Amino acid sequence: MVRKLEDGESVRVGEVLSRDRGIFTVRWNDDGTEESLRLDHRNLLVTEGTLRFIALMDPDQIRSRFADDPVHLVLQLLSEHADGLKAMDIKSKLVELGIDKGSIDRAWRTIQTKLAKHDNVKVKGRDKAVRAYLHRGKPYDTPPASWPRVDAPEDAEAPEANTPEAASEPEETTPAEAPVESFSTTLTSLLGVKQARAIPDFLAEPLRTGVALGRLDNAALERFHSELDEGDQRIFATLLLAVPKKSWTAPLAAEIHHGVLAAAVAELPAEAPAELRTAAGWLLRRVAALPTPPAEVAGPFVRLALFLADSPQRADLEILDLVAHALSRALPALGDDVVSPERLALLAQALPFSVTGGRVALMVAVHERWRGSLLAPGWWDGASTATLVECGQGQFGKIIASPEILQTIVRPLMERELSEVTTRARLGFFVRLPAELAEQLPVSAFVNAFRRVGRHDPIAAAWAEGLGGEE
Repeated sequence: MVRKLEDGESVRVGEVLSRDRGIFTVRWNDDGTEESLRLDHRNLLVTEGTLRFIALMDPDQIRSRFADDPVHLVLQLLSEHADGLKAMDIKSKLVELGIDKGSIDRAWRTIQTKLAKHDNVKVKGRDKAVRAYLHRGKPYDTPPASWPRVDAPEDAEAPEANTPEAASEPEETTPAEAPVESFSTTLTSLLGVKQARAIPDFLAEPLRTGVALGRLDNAALERFHSELDEGDQRIFATLLLAVPKKSWTAPLAAEIHHGVLAAAVAELPAEAPAELRTAAGWLLRRVAALPTPPAEVAGPFVRLALFLADSPQRADLEILDLVAHALSRALPALGDDVVSPERLALLAQALPFSVTGGRVALMVAVHERWRGSLLAPGWWDGASTATLVECGQGQFGKIIASPEILQTIVRPLMERELSEVTTRARLGFFVRLPAELAEQLPVSAFVNAFRRVGRHDPIAAAWAEGLGGEE
């Protein structure tokens, strides 16, 4: 157990004596005191000799080793994770070890190339988003020679094996620790899966994994999470992204969201079962809840949303509305190679027009980003004169009032609807139109509407006669 002290630099190291339902009993090495605690941002369950342990004790050593031989450091990282790591997880863990992201990016191509050819590394998966690297050589199970043991004072003398004192005292034996089950084993057991699976297998099917986890109550999920070490907690939080119900979440890096979304897109069949659609919806909901979804996730985010937008169910519409709002916030920072107005129009068509709805927000963002894009008829599928009146305020009102939209979209739409009026109530709606819309309709169109309604409505007939004119 390692505890970060308040100064942010010093740490305290202790031995875990027992664990019961997430409560750890620890004996601290510096003063021998015992304490019961839970894992949190300060109390970290770390194995001595691992890279994480060394990074906490001597961050400069990790950075120096990466600068000298980044591939060797990554090999040790892989050896510490028997279930393997995806590329995005390797990068994330290197950052957590205190290595600068720029240094990682500069060395990454070399690392990836050498890992693919290394005799002790097995690569699983073709898709870069879900490709995993597994170490199959001898584990790096001892600390570096340069690293002193932390449970002994620096000035302590080593005992002499051949002294009489040493010979007279029986050697104290320490009971062997029970073997610790791997994360994949405990997760397989939690889910009741008959056949053992590696963590990359669970990550490659985030929707099915989410459905399985969703069958457990939240208390069981939180208890399981609390008993994991820091690295496995992050992976478990990743698997919770597609759990189809309300549950606690943890902040995750953009590349993790991207990987889960891409894997979900690949996992969905053309005719997906209802439970997978539901899990996909909850995944979209959680990504859409980010203050501004990062550019890295936009591509698979839109692709997964378009899957739901094809023949959406009622429950899908709420999620698609959240997606549209999220994209409207993210759009200013997205490149043309990430999203296109044509694909966004397909998403918008599934949504109703509403003053506060995602469709209107997305249309405003698209208009500001790609002037002229809203002239495509698809953006206006399902629009009516009534929706134009309802939504015609603020920025969307300015779009409706722009000359090109008035001429191409608004005027033809209103003229068509007015030509189909057959009741006095419906006629009254057009009479009450705001001036900026009413002036787009020719007087003759109103006269003809009055005459048409007047054929079976005496009151409308009298009005038409008073107006004069011929049809």
